Amino acid sequence: MIHYPSTRQLECLVAVADTLNFREAAQRLNLSQPPLSRHIKALESLVGVVLFKRDTHSVHLTDAGAILAEQARNILHDLRNGLHDARMAGERPKEHLNIGFTQILNPALFPNIERTLRAQGNEVSVHETYGTSRRLMNQVASGRIDIAVVVGQQNLPDGLRAKPFFSESLLLVISSDIDLPAGRLSFRDLPNIPLFWFKRLCNPLLYDRAERLFWKHAYQPELRPKPNYREALFAKIIAGEGMAFLSGSLALSPKAGIVFKRFESTIDNELQLSFELIKREGNAHIFLGACEDIFSNITPHQMACCTA
Repeated sequence: MIHYPSTRQLECLVAVADTLNFREAAQRLNLSQPPLSRHIKALESLVGVVLFKRDTHSVHLTDAGAILAEQARNILHDLRNGLHDARMAGERPKEHLNIGFTQILNPALFPNIERTLRAQGNEVSVHETYGTSRRLMNQVASGRIDIAVVVGQQNLPDGLRAKPFFSESLLLVISSDIDLPAGRLSFRDLPNIPLFWFKRLCNPLLYDRAERLFWKHAYQPELRPKPNYREALFAKIIAGEGMAFLSGSLALSPKAGIVFKRFESTIDNELQLSFELIKREGNAHIFLGACEDIFSNITPHQMACCTA
């Protein structure tokens, strides 16, 4: 028989992964530290791997811990969605709206769509899905998702319509243990450590633009493949194994051991990531228009106050 972790164990894992501090994680969960430590130890015993490296001064995720923390976050999200959908089924809402969000963006950027729609008097149940832009486009095309926020695409599949949403800057994400100048940075200010970078297939437009920008500024970093899981990437950054240029919205959720820094305007203007709202042609869902109106009121510029 396969033994699975409890939801409490997964909550403990995510809390420690977010804070990298057992005391702060315990406070978040309204626990004392001994029960939290027991949950983590039991989870490590169940999985059969070490999830955290601990000493008297710091806590770091192992590669295995980062992967499991990312999956735990998704499992807890899906469980909350499932419970919510079950309750909504009991209330028999008139309509269901399925929305997709690219995992590149921070979910904290978006309002609660269902709460906003229901406050307007609409009886609707909203289900949210997170994934890669490519996967979300396929789900919109197949009818599993009604509307999605994706990275701007060079070639949109047949049958889909795109509407420009917004653009935001890529920020430097680096270990807080590394000293950097105050204010905005140039490439000359960056330390000589590897840059975790994406494959060209993921976003050819941004990849080629960045290549030209690097050449223009004589910036030749050692490029390493960016881990598929964000927690794994953060763990490597915190450990000082490299740095990354990531979505500015991630700065809305500060993480222990990491700092977000803006680039000077000549670089910032080039390292822009554009996003689109996509939907199927002819999709006449009654709440699509209202949903697009909610999205149009989001102001990504609020992120500027979250970065150094």
